[in-house]
Amino acid sequence: MTTRAQITIEGSSCYIYKHADGYPEGVLPTLTPFVHAFFANRGYDPEYFVARCVAFFAADWDAERRKLARKERRAGRIEAAERWERPEFLGLGVSTDVHGDIEFLYTVRRDGTIEVRGRGHVTDNGDDPRAWPIVKVVPFPRRPLPSRSGNVGAPSVCVHPMCTRRARPGRETCSEHWTDCPSATPWIR
Repeated sequence: MTTRAQITIEGSSCYIYKHADGYPEGVLPTLTPFVHAFFANRGYDPEYFVARCVAFFAADWDAERRKLARKERRAGRIEAAERWERPEFLGLGVSTDVHGDIEFLYTVRRDGTIEVRGRGHVTDNGDDPRAWPIVKVVPFPRRPLPSRSGNVGAPSVCVHPMCTRRARPGRETCSEHWTDCPSATPWIR
């Protein structure tokens, strides 16, 4: 059974649906750096947040699928590798309703704080997830974050055009684009 979750931003009627790995350990490592980068660069903007958040999660999952495919190929499991290489069209969605089958609801507040609500001991499926107990709060850092160039600003996000993945530590590009653009400096000038 997968752990389903939804992500929303305060002031929006849209919910991002995540079909699997919706527990905090599966969502927060991707959501937190995205929220920090988005708010540092764009501020509170619900419409763009929802669109870019979906793109960020999709890119993160696609990169993970490519990594799993390479691992299967190295192990000689070609059929398994080909399954991972097929395009994935499920797993993420956008809705205007709270789904009844979710276990966690992530709400990004206007100040960038991430609030995690969990079903916990609530057994009534008709319960409103917005009333579930808060299981975790990730505050938005009040001090500026270091950027990829070491300056104060946004956290490291790949500088490749149209890419929203995290940059490799100490680098300007993600692991997917490091061969495409060994020197990504022109994109940040």
